[in-house]
Amino acid sequence: MDFNILKKSFDFFYAVGFFSEIITLFIVVCLIYRNYYHLVFYVVGFLLNSFFNVFLKNIIQQPRPKNPIKFLNSEHFSNKLNIYGMPSGHSQNVFFSVVYLYFSIPQFIPWVLFTLVIGLITIYERWHFHNHTVQQLFVGAFIGSFLAYLVVTIREFLNSKINK
Repeated sequence: MDFNILKKSFDFFYAVGFFSEIITLFIVVCLIYRNYYHLVFYVVGFLLNSFFNVFLKNIIQQPRPKNPIKFLNSEHFSNKLNIYGMPSGHSQNVFFSVVYLYFSIPQFIPWVLFTLVIGLITIYERWHFHNHTVQQLFVGAFIGSFLAYLVVTIREFLNSKINK
C-alpha cells in the first residue's frame, strides 16, 4: 500500500475542512447568483453571522483546547481574534451556508447533502487539529443554522409584503 497516497488523501480531506467556509460560500453563491434577492440576503446574512461569531467569542471568552496543531504554517493562534473558541466560527459559517442553501433551493438536494458533508468534515477537522472542543463546534453549528433560518424567515416575510 502506498502510504504517500493515503497521506495526500487525508491532507485533501483536512484541507476541505480547513477551507470549508470559502468552499460553501462559493457553492451557495454559484447556485443562487441568478436570484438577486436570495443572493443579497445570503451575503448580508453571512457577514452578520461572521460578526456575530466574533461578538459572541468576545462575550463568552471560552479558550480553545490546549496545544492546537497547525494545518498551515501561516496559522496564528495568539492574536486576540483566535484565542477564544466558543462558538466555532468555521462551524457557524458553514452551517449558516448549508441551512440557507436548503431553504433557498430545496430542489437541489444533492448540493445540500454535499455541503452538509463538508460541514461534517469541518467539525472533524477542527476537532482533530485541536482548534475547538466538540461543544464549541456543535454550538457554532446550531447558531449558524438558527441564524440562517432567521434570515430566510425575514427574507420570506419581506418578500410576502413586497408581493402583496
